[in-house]
Amino acid sequence: MSLIEDLNQSQQDLPSHTKTTPDHPTGWEPGITYGDGHGTITARLAINEAPDWTALLTEWGFDPVRFQVKSDTVNIRTWDAAIGNGEVRRMWYHRADITSRAPLLEPDYDRLLAEVKARRPVNLPTSTGDPLVVCLADWQMGKRDGGGTEGIIERGLRLIDSVLTEIKARKPSALYVACMGDLIESCDGHYDQQVFQVELDRRSQVKVARRLLVKMLEAWAVKVPQVVVLTVPGNHGENRKDGKSFTTFGDNDDIALVEQAAEILAANPERFGHVKFLIPEEEMTWTLDIGGTIVGFAHGHQATRGGTLAQAKLKHWWRGQMEGRKPIGDADVLISAHYHHFAVVSDGSRTWMQCPTLDGGSEWFEHLSGAGTTPGTLVVSMGGGKWDGLRIL
Repeated sequence: MSLIEDLNQSQQDLPSHTKTTPDHPTGWEPGITYGDGHGTITARLAINEAPDWTALLTEWGFDPVRFQVKSDTVNIRTWDAAIGNGEVRRMWYHRADITSRAPLLEPDYDRLLAEVKARRPVNLPTSTGDPLVVCLADWQMGKRDGGGTEGIIERGLRLIDSVLTEIKARKPSALYVACMGDLIESCDGHYDQQVFQVELDRRSQVKVARRLLVKMLEAWAVKVPQVVVLTVPGNHGENRKDGKSFTTFGDNDDIALVEQAAEILAANPERFGHVKFLIPEEEMTWTLDIGGTIVGFAHGHQATRGGTLAQAKLKHWWRGQMEGRKPIGDADVLISAHYHHFAVVSDGSRTWMQCPTLDGGSEWFEHLSGAGTTPGTLVVSMGGGKWDGLRIL
């Protein structure tokens, strides 16, 4: 027998072993199904023990910081499976519901559109008070600091009632809702460690912020005869690469989500036809005549020179707009955001107002500077070249 023949014969004489893949009970295959904010997770164990849901979520590509297993929904099933060589082993299957840790407030666009369409027409009140400006600034939706997304939503829902109380007391002839930028946090490229500070991805941030904004507008619009919604782009809404904006000024999530809100309310013109939206193309500021007072709106991140304090930077930037004969240089009142704290400074006939935010604070900024902020929303009446009734809600 040749060497080759001897080798072939030796291989044929080796004992063979075929591994049998155990079958799973139908509908209990291990894995995760997830969609529209909820789903199920199924795990198979060789013995009856509690699954390590955190490890399983990670194994199947779900971040345990953003997703959770509802322990009160766990179901258990056993299955006797052949594992090979005539051996049978009892398998334990655990199934539970999986949900997002963040309350998404039913952020489905089509569902929101249907809700708005179903609203009945209303008889708008007749009011003669000075126009009221409500400044929605720096929500940074999706950031986990200071109570995270849940805290921002909770404060936003309380704000709805607070503004309704102001409307009832002031009876404004018009309501100006100024979306001052940074309504979402984004996910990367704005400050150190940001990628570890978010609890929603960018798409979910936009969805939740859009949902909250639409709820606000639905509640307020039917109480005032004229409503104007404006938006300016913030730095957190920019599309960034390596920490720098790389598209256009208008390619900004702050603009996009307000634009989406405009489309949603436009689906019911009988109820919301009096709501007008100012959507910029490439502009970064708005300058409006509000009841005879010229008011300029800017996020504030474009003010980068003139000193280290926000007041010095905005004053230097505003002076440049005056010298360049830009519309915002003619404003009686400049309203800015970006710096997260409340401030108001009058300089002769002009006033600068700095908006606080619903954001619960920034661990990164507090570690950097030692300073914290108090959440709030700036509201103020405008008219006759002046301002009055400034409040932080």
